[in-house]
Amino acid sequence: MSASGKTIIRTPIIRGYVTVGDRQVHYRRAGDGPPVVLLHQSPKSSAELTPHLRHLARRFTAVAIDRPGYGGSDPLGPGAPSVEGYVDALCDTLDALGIGPCPVYGSRTGAIEALAMTRRHPGRFTAVVIDGLPIMDDAMIERVRRESVDLVPRPDGGHLAWAWWRIRDRFLFFPWYDARLAARQDFDMASAEALHDLTMDVLCAGEWYASGPKAALSYRYLPDVEALDVPAAFICREDDHLYGHLDRLPPLPEGCWIERLPADDQLWLGRIESLLAGWSGQQPAPAAPKRFPNQTPKKPGAAGRVTRRYIDTNAGQLLVRRCGDDAGGGVPLLVVHDAAASSAQQEDLMTNLGAGRDVIAPDLPGCGDSDRGGPLTMDGYVEALLAVADSLGIGPFDLYGVGAGAHVAAALAARAVDRVRRLVLRGALILDSDRRAGLGGDFGAPIALRQDGAHLMTVWSMVRDMELFWPWYDRTRRAIRWSEPALDPNRLQTRLLDVLKQPDTWHCLGLAAYGFPLADVLPAVKAPTLVCAAPDDIGHSALEDVAALVAGAVPQDLPADAAGASACIAEFLDRT
Repeated sequence: MSASGKTIIRTPIIRGYVTVGDRQVHYRRAGDGPPVVLLHQSPKSSAELTPHLRHLARRFTAVAIDRPGYGGSDPLGPGAPSVEGYVDALCDTLDALGIGPCPVYGSRTGAIEALAMTRRHPGRFTAVVIDGLPIMDDAMIERVRRESVDLVPRPDGGHLAWAWWRIRDRFLFFPWYDARLAARQDFDMASAEALHDLTMDVLCAGEWYASGPKAALSYRYLPDVEALDVPAAFICREDDHLYGHLDRLPPLPEGCWIERLPADDQLWLGRIESLLAGWSGQQPAPAAPKRFPNQTPKKPGAAGRVTRRYIDTNAGQLLVRRCGDDAGGGVPLLVVHDAAASSAQQEDLMTNLGAGRDVIAPDLPGCGDSDRGGPLTMDGYVEALLAVADSLGIGPFDLYGVGAGAHVAAALAARAVDRVRRLVLRGALILDSDRRAGLGGDFGAPIALRQDGAHLMTVWSMVRDMELFWPWYDRTRRAIRWSEPALDPNRLQTRLLDVLKQPDTWHCLGLAAYGFPLADVLPAVKAPTLVCAAPDDIGHSALEDVAALVAGAVPQDLPADAAGASACIAEFLDRT
């Protein structure tokens, strides 16, 4: 139960982070039996192994780890990654998780890494299930290497169509770049939801998208097959375009064999389970890794480093970013992000304010990388923030909210007057009832995923217009934002990903915040309050109106630059 006495809902698949050296590694974990490790293919993430995790959790502790640079894992250091580098990083991650020798399942490039591990780190894996090992001739390897180009965001959003059709064509042709009848595949097209999830893996990998395939294609792994000294099953489904590659395998060592499986999900997963069960032995399950405080470095430079972890709440698992520490004696600062966003967009602020104070920024429920559990209402968001503070053992804290997050912060400060020491409201808006009702009808709706990927450009246009109009959907002269537009494609890409990670609920925070009667709540705020906005903030024109409703509050213009704005906020928070 939480500190407030409420029952915590634990998701069947637990997401978490573990610190490995200077990197954070994201993983998914399910079950509580003997451990097995699952390795995903490139350019995907451990999300693709969700069916495996759910199935194997009945008798194992199944752990699926995001490869460096993919999913939620930090990339490796400078330079082009290699299979050897990935394998060594995996070994370090297993050590950090407390997972000893156990069986492993690997799919495609994940299978290549599992093979490499058996030779590079003998004894780490007790047996391997190799699913869909690609065995290509030199000409195809060279062609695939040339086609594996970096993903670079473009101002016109053209990279989104490129990524979508690159994924979609994988279900049409093998290899995907050979759009001829001879290469046509005899499969059903994937659903729009499945295509979206796969494309999101590509977009989230970003500049690291091509690293995994390039590393795998540069590594000669057939000698690893011939040198296997642990039991190994080479499997493939008959509906997999790599099914015929089983015939290309060299003679297998003793204790290794080939299995051709039918095109049936349950039979396929069941066979994987039975293979792993035969090799798992009686090893104990690894203990759940300690994520905080070990996740937050307590060493010089910690104030400039943002770390991540998941917290279990009554709204499910919430992702929390954290920066700095409490060594300087500062009061912890809780940061509430804007609508159509996540705490990722507050990392610059966090690093600027992290010297001498603990800065904590959760993704609200239904936003970013947090679960969608609990009511996506103002009360639900306030409850989630209090649950984060309770989970981290935080007493009194300072509170900062930006845009729609300022409305949530005000509601929290008015409700928990004994918890909030100082309050910063940046870019809050006072809207009359008619305007609130209008926003409720137009501000946003779930994103309808489409087979042709057109929803990607719809969202790109939306996040771009958020810099040009307020509200963004009113593209008339009266709604023009007369401020310098922040249209850097990498910045727009960050916001696009925040929306597309939660296509069903991305809009709920905006509806709850801007439909909330802020003017009725502000007089109940008792904490010293800074009402502020930079010239390009949407709420700049409302500074006087908002400040007039909070006792003792003074409106303040913030400098246009992030460092200057952060310095003003820090000066207010540091007052005694």
